[in-house]
Amino acid sequence: MPRRGRLEMSLLPLKTPSRGRAGRREGVAEPRPRRWKSLVPAAFRRFDLPLIAIMALAAFLRLWELDRVGLRGDEAVYAGQAAVLAGAKGFGPYFILQSRGDSNFLLFQEVVSVVYRVAGAGDVTARSVAAAFSVLTVAVVYGIGATLFGRRTGLFSAVLLSVGGYSVTLGRLALLDSTLTFLFATAMLCAAKWNATKRSGWLYGFAATAALTVQAKIVGGLALLVVVTYLLISRSTGELTRRRLLICAGVFLAALTPMLVQLASNWTLYTSFLSTSVRRASAVPWYYYGKVLLAHDSPLLLALYIIGIAFAVGRRARGDLLPLLWLLTVVAFY
Repeated sequence: MPRRGRLEMSLLPLKTPSRGRAGRREGVAEPRPRRWKSLVPAAFRRFDLPLIAIMALAAFLRLWELDRVGLRGDEAVYAGQAAVLAGAKGFGPYFILQSRGDSNFLLFQEVVSVVYRVAGAGDVTARSVAAAFSVLTVAVVYGIGATLFGRRTGLFSAVLLSVGGYSVTLGRLALLDSTLTFLFATAMLCAAKWNATKRSGWLYGFAATAALTVQAKIVGGLALLVVVTYLLISRSTGELTRRRLLICAGVFLAALTPMLVQLASNWTLYTSFLSTSVRRASAVPWYYYGKVLLAHDSPLLLALYIIGIAFAVGRRARGDLLPLLWLLTVVAFY
């Protein structure tokens, strides 16, 4: 196909083009400089209508009538902590800035508090932040699918996540799950991009997002386990030079600074909460998570997931390795 912007032949070829004082040829159009294109990522140069439509659908499903039911349970706790962080009056006596269980750190609450300072504290504001993370996860999943298998697979994956009942339900609640899922998926995207391009920026991006994932929920540390296993099995560790590893460590610790500050300021309380959560067991049957997925997603969608996993296991393609390790690690943990 001809390149966009290619010079066209003159409609009056009888006259030989002459050069002006500046050395330009008269009668022939000069190409416009395109240096700006090298500064803009390729993903933003293309007006991708299908992806925009999918994102719009995901946003509609997650933002529609968010105020139908008021905050309850953990939602109220996280929104109240965000209000304390934002300096809102009247919340301090009722909320402490620590969380028990395996969600010890306040990344989601800190993000909500920033939005509170602009839009004011409220139920819809807190839920809108969670919904925004959920919508952005759809775009990240598209990026993972497109990187590993091509654009068509990326779009199909984004559609499934945008309409998935469980994803929509969690995306409408002011809980930590949407933030955790977005950051975990972003870490996987960075790992996939680095393995495909070997560009150091993606590796450093993984280090930063992995640190943030841990702060969203401690269970986010599984992202490190997934990627380390992936690099070992795919034999990609040879690209990890000492310089890259040192920079990764520095980026990881810098992104982990808020968590380190919180630990240093109240180490006794955090360790007490963590120890009690480790010993706590949920009285649910082994099939609980499957039952939850079946209740929120249709049996057809769940069957599609199972068929896709079985197909990936049987095919044993290189692109399937990262998603399968991701799934296996999370399922084994829970």
